[in-house]
Amino acid sequence: MVKGASRTNSLDSNLKNIELNDIESLLKNYPNIKMIAFTSKTAEKLFKKLNIDFPTTYLPSPSPAYAKMKFDEKLEIYKDLLLN
Repeated sequence: MVKGASRTNSLDSNLKNIELNDIESLLKNYPNIKMIAFTSKTAEKLFKKLNIDFPTTYLPSPSPAYAKMKFDEKLEIYKDLLLN
């Protein structure tokens, strides 16, 4: 989603000078893409600002730092949403 940005730490909330990728052209050039899945609320929010009418879903962060959910739980959610 983000082509380039600056930030002082690893938090998405600290992104500054955000430059977005050309998602609309990507979707046009690759018509077999059926859905966009986000693992970051910030990326999802930025995508919504583009006002592109396209199916999206949110997946739990795969990061080990996201400890609210066990790996196996995340895996099941990923399977359910992406393989069906």
